[in-house]
Amino acid sequence: MNLFRVIFLALFIVVPFYVIYQVTHHAQFPAGVNAAVIAFLVLMFGVILSMPLYFWGERRQNHKKWHDTFFDLG
Repeated sequence: MNLFRVIFLALFIVVPFYVIYQVTHHAQFPAGVNAAVIAFLVLMFGVILSMPLYFWGERRQNHKKWHDTFFDLG
């Protein structure tokens, strides 16, 4: 499981930077718009990446019947 987490996080670190590079490199945005696009993409990728990390670190709600971890469905 730890190897899966390392691979998962590595992909989710590389892919956002690649997408940001592709969007900002090939588009002809002015500098202010370019900075705003980068800030928006970093924020969105941050929100997406924080969800699995939140569930992996979440141990406070194990007593609740509805609670489940991100990958542990058993």
